[in-house]
Amino acid sequence: MFQVGDVVIFKPDGAQGVVVKVNDSDCYVMWEDLFSSLEPFEQLIKDEKLTAEQRIEPRQPIIP
Repeated sequence: MFQVGDVVIFKPDGAQGVVVKVNDSDCYVMWEDLFSSLEPFEQLIKDEKLTAEQRIEPRQPIIP
């Protein structure tokens, strides 16, 4: 499952992006070229290394 802030790779072309919203079966992603799109989970791979390197923990709880 994906979370907001995860770095993902688009399977068809290898583009990298950051998840900005997660739905039941897809994610809204901001891509490296600043384009954004809604992509199904099946088309995305989470980049664990880059996600861990760029993760910022909030100082206060985020209200949904």
